[in-house]
Amino acid sequence: MANTLNMAANTLLTLQRALSVTGHNISNVNTDGYSRQSVEYSSLNPQKFGQNYIGSGVTLASVTRNTDDFVTQQLRNAITSHSQYESFLFEASSVDGLLATPGSSVSESMQEFFSALQQAVSSPDSAPVRNALFNQSQLLVSQFQSMDQRLLDQGMMLNQKISTVASQVNSIAQGIADLNAQMVNSGSPPADLLDKRDQLVNQMSKLVDVNVINQSDGTITVGIGSGHMLVVGAVSNTLKTSQSSVDPMMSDIFIKMNGADINISDGVTGGQLGGLLAFRNDVLTPTRNQLGTMALAYGDSFNQQHQLGMDINGNLGKEFFNDINSATAQSKRVISNKNNTGTAQLGIEITDVDQLSSSDYRLSVSAGPNYTVVRLSDQQVFNFASFPQTIDGMNIQLTAGSANAGDTFILAPTRTAASDLSLNINSSQEIALASPIRTSALLANQGSASMSAGTVTDISTADFATTPGQLTPPVRIEFLSPTSFQIVNATTSGVIEGPIVYDPANTNNVFPTPGAYDPGYRISLSGGAATGDVFTVDYNSGGVGDSRNALLLSDLQNARLLDNGQATYQDVYASMISDVGSLTYQAGINEQASSILEQQVQSRRDSTSGVNLDEEAARLLQFELAYQAASKVISVAKRLFDILFQTVGR
Repeated sequence: MANTLNMAANTLLTLQRALSVTGHNISNVNTDGYSRQSVEYSSLNPQKFGQNYIGSGVTLASVTRNTDDFVTQQLRNAITSHSQYESFLFEASSVDGLLATPGSSVSESMQEFFSALQQAVSSPDSAPVRNALFNQSQLLVSQFQSMDQRLLDQGMMLNQKISTVASQVNSIAQGIADLNAQMVNSGSPPADLLDKRDQLVNQMSKLVDVNVINQSDGTITVGIGSGHMLVVGAVSNTLKTSQSSVDPMMSDIFIKMNGADINISDGVTGGQLGGLLAFRNDVLTPTRNQLGTMALAYGDSFNQQHQLGMDINGNLGKEFFNDINSATAQSKRVISNKNNTGTAQLGIEITDVDQLSSSDYRLSVSAGPNYTVVRLSDQQVFNFASFPQTIDGMNIQLTAGSANAGDTFILAPTRTAASDLSLNINSSQEIALASPIRTSALLANQGSASMSAGTVTDISTADFATTPGQLTPPVRIEFLSPTSFQIVNATTSGVIEGPIVYDPANTNNVFPTPGAYDPGYRISLSGGAATGDVFTVDYNSGGVGDSRNALLLSDLQNARLLDNGQATYQDVYASMISDVGSLTYQAGINEQASSILEQQVQSRRDSTSGVNLDEEAARLLQFELAYQAASKVISVAKRLFDILFQTVGR
């Protein structure tokens, strides 16, 4: 009889504990990361009566945590991927909007500049038209600078975000380490602590890709990057960000292990950190470089043509924009690693904007010395043993000092070009719209031959450089016969070269002459000439209504001056917008797909580990009935005891 009472009492105690577990499940139905707990029962050892064994009831064997390690890992991976694409998409969308937003587009400013230049072609002597062109020039420069500054600002904000995320990772890592310590001291890890630890790991997965290794003592080891251990047992290592020794405009990520800071930037993937780093490498840096490439090409080509013209005061044109190869500009294109032991100072001269790549490069020094340059956009390698060295339209020069083995440099030929673009002219009067040469034919000429207006190719020749505002010398072309002419100094009447054969059936280019005389301009003759016919070439003094150089400047808008002669300015900008737009669009697709996958895995996890109130309610009803039955057993046993005592008492 006593056994019956004990059995019933054990049953009631067991059901009470099971009821507590169910109540705990119900209480945590809305707790993130909570895993449903289940009670496992075990029957007590039976007792032998005669030849038979009679059961002794039930006891609570264990409280189990309903989890699936495979699904848990899947969820972490899904969280990491979604967070990475979400972070990348957010950052890329801002650049995409910046490039394409009306009013902030460099392309629009360039179009307005060339429209003003077209007006100047029609009215080169109009002060208001010239002023409008000068103002548009200032606006275009301002737009390049503003666009580059906004990209630079985003880079600075990106560094701050990377630092913030690293701090968040540290906080979570310390929480995991603290829970690990509790796990070791508790013997059998409590289910609720395991849930909290898994939830922290999931939170970290949102920030960076993690690798989790379960240890035999109940703790976990958490690694990030290329196998760097962030949490080992109760010890948490620390992430930190610091200005890159390679590129001071960027922040690198370090992990402090055993007192040493290890750079793990190249190994960090996934999560917000992975998304931010991917955005920096795939969008921000290439976009800024492409904008710089465009500014370099624009400034260089416009400068070259502008210098071949004449301003309204009769002076030869000067550089319209800043000199792209000034000593300052050349030195800014090379970034020395602050850990270099050598004294080498390098500079980059832009020799051919058509050959320029928008990529950055890494130059490494090895024993010899030997030099290796890697184009970072495609990992193309260039090796050489001495300076200067020309690669992709840039001439790399050693300007001072010497390099030691192990020294490294970042070559960024286009990065700062947009912000460096500035006007070199100070007023609209200095805009060189006219050509500095003027050709004419004597009215007395008897033949039908004609001379072209001429184009200037080089103002550094003695003909232009000897006396400002003059040709030295001006020349006459005198026909000695219908098939020959000579070139004469128009000032001294001395023969420069001749006789020179003339073919009336074809166009005859006069310069350079057969004797290699090249005054720095080109003219041609065609048609039938008569003996004694004379043509002259002189400085275009007073040519304020001339717009020949303005036409040539205007032609630059559609000239294919970039990408090995394949692209115009507008093509490069359109390509830049297209590249960023494609990456942003693809990131949007990836973000949506990864979000759906995360939701699916989360649902799968909830189906295993989540609390279902209907199921818990059914268990409550089951426990209630069982509790009542166990109570009834006690009641019946008590009555039997009473009857037994009454019987014995008689």
